[in-house]
Amino acid sequence: METFEVQLRELPLDKDHPDRKAAAHWWDSLGDERRVELMGTTMPFDSAFQELEVHAKLPNPGQYGWAAYDTDGNLVGYIIGLAKKGFPEEMSFDYQVDPDRQGIGIGPAMLREMLRDAQFSQFETFCCRVFPHNTQSVRVMEKVGFVLREDSDRDFWYTRQPS
Repeated sequence: METFEVQLRELPLDKDHPDRKAAAHWWDSLGDERRVELMGTTMPFDSAFQELEVHAKLPNPGQYGWAAYDTDGNLVGYIIGLAKKGFPEEMSFDYQVDPDRQGIGIGPAMLREMLRDAQFSQFETFCCRVFPHNTQSVRVMEKVGFVLREDSDRDFWYTRQPS
């Protein structure tokens, strides 16, 4: 399998930007039933992520988006992170890979880059809810080093090791 390199940049806040439209299309094209199955919601992309903040406000509580680009500059996925009030060192997140490019290593590459990238350095803990039947995403989490929280069958956690 190819090793992918990705670069993470702020997901455009402008809903008319082509990359923002592509991310919304990937999410919305799943349809309500599949979105519930994979993500636990029927909300369309722009409703679910209408409160995205500019990255200059990070790490204030709020939703933030990152677009993932391959080495040719093509959008290959995105990450939406949530910094919660009262938990400044923790970020929960959702992610999605371009449906036409799934299963070839982009998901793990995106999450590894998230853990390496300086813009995420203030976060000590990362968490992502993945339903057990979403075996592809479960494998991504495990490849990157996330572990199931002991009291859950769907909450994956990653805590940075002290340096």
